[in-house]
Amino acid sequence: MKALLVLLFISFASLYNCAEPNKYCTDILNPENKNVCFNATVKEGYYTCCYEYYNVGIATYPSCVQLTKQNFTNLDQFIKDRQSKIHNYQNFTFSCHTSKSDYITISLLSLILLLL
Repeated sequence: MKALLVLLFISFASLYNCAEPNKYCTDILNPENKNVCFNATVKEGYYTCCYEYYNVGIATYPSCVQLTKQNFTNLDQFIKDRQSKIHNYQNFTFSCHTSKSDYITISLLSLILLLL
C-alpha cells in the first residue's frame, strides 16, 4: 500500500514539473474566448488577467488585459476609464476571474485521500 502511495506521489510530482507553462496575459493576441485569458499567467506586479471584448463598426476586438490588485479592487472605475478611451464602441464586455483550478492536482489528491 505504501509503495502505491509513493508511486502516486512520484507521478504527481512528474506531472507538476512537466506541465506546459501558460502564456503570459500580454502575449495573447485575439483570444478565442475568456477562458484563454483566465488561464494566462500574469507578470510580476500584476494580480489577474481579464478578458475584454468590444466592437467598433464591423471590427471586433477581443483581448487579454492584466490588472494590478488596485485596478481589480476598483474594477468599475477601471472599466469606465477603458471605455472612455474607446470611441464608438458597441457590445463592450470586460470580465475577470481570479480563482484558478488545477484539475490534475485535485484529481490526484482525491485519489490519494481515497486510498488512505
